Amino acid sequence: MYDNVFCHRRSFRHKENQTANSRRAFWDLTVIGLTGTAFLLGYTDRKRRYERTAAMNWNQFVEASRSFFDTNRGCPMFQLIEVVDELYRVAYTKDPFPTTGIEINDFFRMCFLICHRSLLSAAMCTGSGLPEDGAAITRRALEAAKACLASKAHPDNFQAWKAIEVRKGRWKSRAKGDKPRGSVTLRYKHVSAEPLYQDLQWVIGSLSDFMVHFTPEHVGQYEWEQIRQRDGTTETSFGLDEDAVAKEFLMIAGQHRLIMRVFDHCLDGKLLQEPAVRELARRVLDLYKELLRREGFTEEATTAGKSW
Repeated sequence: MYDNVFCHRRSFRHKENQTANSRRAFWDLTVIGLTGTAFLLGYTDRKRRYERTAAMNWNQFVEASRSFFDTNRGCPMFQLIEVVDELYRVAYTKDPFPTTGIEINDFFRMCFLICHRSLLSAAMCTGSGLPEDGAAITRRALEAAKACLASKAHPDNFQAWKAIEVRKGRWKSRAKGDKPRGSVTLRYKHVSAEPLYQDLQWVIGSLSDFMVHFTPEHVGQYEWEQIRQRDGTTETSFGLDEDAVAKEFLMIAGQHRLIMRVFDHCLDGKLLQEPAVRELARRVLDLYKELLRREGFTEEATTAGKSW
């Protein structure tokens, strides 16, 4: 075990001495996923910074997280989340969801609200200086959107997602202390040709490998420092690149952009059709592109498209 574990806490309001190459490296590592093992293979172009603090107990950890959030509240990245949040709320108030009482329609509504809550929860973690903890929350939201998209493609897919008998059997086995029998394997119909479905699969898989599960890619995102003390002990600290918070905010926004597109498709284009919603979506996209450019992702900003 490590002698001490320290938490990385640094305000990202002002950033200096960041090159386009270092920004690109981190973007590739965390978003694109094509160089997911670059850090482990010795990629050293990314600058590393640590902010050392004393080992924290629970109360100190909470206070440090709150302080990080409050210090950065109002910065452009927080404003981006605020506008995406507003888009969710305004789109919902336009009542695009059918009120037929049909189960699948209620399911779409429930999932939309779950995805909105996931945005707030993941952004709260990230804004508190814990960007690595927001990805699992966002992945669940992406899975909710995936279930909706599959159910839209074929009604049998909704029943496949529920898999009631299989799930009941597994819980009965657990209650008896037995190994659960059977598995919930989601083999959806008529989704292979759906571009949005393939996009969801790709993002979910990338998040799983890099951020959600305990993998070499996940461990590799941390920056470690060991210092030999005068008494012979070794003090170990770890944290993330100082721009990790800002970049995770951009990823959250981009992932919820995909989620919004899925729900708009499931609702036959009714989610984003209202003029007020379209105007708000334009504002979100403009700010998103501006912040991409500010962080050095000029190519991503250029290819981001003209609609949210």
